[in-house]
Amino acid sequence: MARQEPADSTHQASRRAFLRSAASGAAIAAGGLVTAACVAPPEITAPRAPQGSDAFREQWAIDFLSLGGWDVTRDNLAAMKAWQLAEGTRARFNPLATTRRRVGATNFNKVGVKNYPTYADGLAATIETIKLRYYDFVRQELTNANDAMGVAWAVALSPWGTRDGVIKVLERRGPELGFAR
Repeated sequence: MARQEPADSTHQASRRAFLRSAASGAAIAAGGLVTAACVAPPEITAPRAPQGSDAFREQWAIDFLSLGGWDVTRDNLAAMKAWQLAEGTRARFNPLATTRRRVGATNFNKVGVKNYPTYADGLAATIETIKLRYYDFVRQELTNANDAMGVAWAVALSPWGTRDGVIKVLERRGPELGFAR
């Protein structure tokens, strides 16, 4: 399936170009924050939309997929938006509720879900987590990029705490998220 890009603006076009270069490692030379699993560009900023809004979820999903090196497709976007809805967290810059430690992160809850100081930190921490060996099937489904329900099942079968929440969201709200069976 072809890569689906959101509507263009100068800011969005430059953001996507940087994220594509970050996914390939080129952002290291541009001063990105290097971690073992990903590069978080220092100038990536949170969407103007409030966290928890549809617009925020959409942009976070695009940034997560792009920075993680996965194709931004209708199915991947639907899966990532459903995952955020399934988590239902208000943790700062952490819509998938990862517990990954990072400099400047604070605890959101007793389980250890983190609040991150910046949008870039939250993206990097989530990608670092998803790149752990426990999530091989999730990464494989994101790489396939053509089956939102496949991603949902991979999450359900992984140790991520969401369990079958993504499946339930796709079943209830799939069409509004861009998922059609």
